[in-house]
Amino acid sequence: MNKTINVFKLPVDAKGKVGVIAGSCAVVIDVLRSTTTLAYGVFAGLRAIIPVLRVEDALRFKEFGASNIILGGERGCERIEQFDVGNSPLDMIPEVVRNKTIVFTSTNGTLAMITAKTAKKLLLGSFVNVGELCRRLVGEDCVTLICSGTEGRVTSEDILLAGLIVFKLKSVNDKVILDKTAEFCLTTWNQESQNRNLHTNLLISDGAKKLLQLGHYKDIEYAAKYDSIDVVPEIEFGKIDYSILGEPAITDYL
Repeated sequence: MNKTINVFKLPVDAKGKVGVIAGSCAVVIDVLRSTTTLAYGVFAGLRAIIPVLRVEDALRFKEFGASNIILGGERGCERIEQFDVGNSPLDMIPEVVRNKTIVFTSTNGTLAMITAKTAKKLLLGSFVNVGELCRRLVGEDCVTLICSGTEGRVTSEDILLAGLIVFKLKSVNDKVILDKTAEFCLTTWNQESQNRNLHTNLLISDGAKKLLQLGHYKDIEYAAKYDSIDVVPEIEFGKIDYSILGEPAITDYL
């Protein structure tokens, strides 16, 4: 069977595509910042990730869940009050996250994660772990990349990473079948990687604008540390008990 790669520019584009997602290894991409932050978190010792859509859902997990739970995430690019950590690589300190389960909510990334919940396997991709990620993807017949975007808009940094992943997988198997969006992402990577270095591409990206306004330039620097981490976060929805949220909140996660 030939390998196939499908790419969705936004979570909304993946809605109704259950057949494509369910039989594939899905990769959620949110370069600035969720998937980058969680890669650093797993590298620092995070045990598991529970994505939730609402702040109140995270607080309920903290109140009624296991004792090893910490809360992480952001709204408006800033850490949420009452949360243990924000959505920043700088917050992923071993002393804080080691052996913990993080209940995580962000403006964009967690929506993409929930959208991919029917995938046979769900991995989180970033520039910092792209080498190990692609090694994990080489053996998969069907790969689906879901970009998070920002507030419903396509972001150049997510497209760029999707293009790099396609480039790496196609370099291993030139018979891989790409959908039109995967071809577009590949062309974007080939063009932009020749024109600018990665750090510059991220600095001028769509997702960087608000981060820079708020002074989070270090997060962009950390996101540009190419292939520096040898771990790939995986979300195992089958092991998450969302019933703790009760009805009707739980319906968003089923």
